[in-house]
Amino acid sequence: MTANGGRIGIVGGGVAGLTAAYRLLQKGHQVHLLEASPQLGGLVRTFEIGGGKIECFYHHLFSTDTTVIRLIEELGLGDQMVWRESKLGVFYDDRIYPFVTPIDLLR
Repeated sequence: MTANGGRIGIVGGGVAGLTAAYRLLQKGHQVHLLEASPQLGGLVRTFEIGGGKIECFYHHLFSTDTTVIRLIEELGLGDQMVWRESKLGVFYDDRIYPFVTPIDLLR
């Protein structure tokens, strides 16, 4: 134990690992974050290909995800948030069906 708290190791520098490390540091713990990749973010990151950036994996944030939005604001990153209209769809039976909101599941 340190004077302020325990020494804690966290495996993985994705959103969950980074959030856990942040909260534990706030409580006075000494945190060691272990990440295999040279870039933090887990699957919530981009990589460059052909001069452009592509998401490593499909992730999204809804305006109703208030817990995550509050964390983003707390970290001082709220002004970097850009809200875009989703154009997601599902191709089935030779047709594209909108798949943006939960109500789309009922259609």
